[in-house]
This record gives sequence, C-alpha cells and structure tokens, in this order.
Amino acid sequence: MQGVTVTTFRTRHGSSETPPNVMYLVGVNGWRLFHEGDSPADVEEYKRFGLGNGRIDLALVHQWFPFEPACAAFLQQVLRPDHIALTHLPIDREVETPAKIDAVRTSYKDVFLLLPGMASKKFPGGQA
Repeated sequence: MQGVTVTTFRTRHGSSETPPNVMYLVGVNGWRLFHEGDSPADVEEYKRFGLGNGRIDLALVHQWFPFEPACAAFLQQVLRPDHIALTHLPIDREVETPAKIDAVRTSYKDVFLLLPGMASKKFPGGQA
C-alpha cells in the first residue's frame, strides 16, 4: 500500500519463546502507531527496536503497562506517545480498570480504554 510503512520486531511472548511475538511500528498518513503485542515488557528490547528515536502518535499497549513501574517510566520518559490505547483487558477487570486509569491519567497526554458500549475514539488528521 502506498504511504504505509510497517516495521516488525520479533520478541518473546511474555516470558516464553513460544509462540513467538511480533511488535509493530506502523506509519500511515504521517501518523506513527506502535503495537507491543504480547511482549515481555523488556524496556531495553523496546529501545533495541528503535523506540524513543521518533514521535509516536498512538501506542497500543497491555492494560497493565501504565501501572508497571519500568513500563510506566518508559512510556513517560522515552516513548512519550500522544495517545495510549490500553489493550488485552480481561473481561473480569472491566469494572475496576477505569478507576485505575483515572489514578494515572495526569502522567500521560491521553490514555484510554474502550469498553463495550462506549463511544468510539476519533483522532485528528495525521501530522506531516
């Protein structure tokens, strides 16, 4: 597809080598999106992937990412995404997670989680 770049990086799947996991950095219409998949939250591995060397508009990360100290520091000090979408939320945690997000919201530009019945999230046009 014209105007779309995809960079992939193989990593472990959590603490295991199998199944393999792939992180993605996608460029679309001036936007840069990072999806960490099921990575093991190894901050040094994210840096080897080249994260922190350019703007990230949207980071899709596990729902626990902003609460785990090393990952939170990485998000706040290195990645600094404009928007953070929390993913992989177990259904049994849907009730408690919004309050947790509210507790850390001031540490991020925009952190959100879409739950069933919520309105969709729209972003302004891409940047040049």
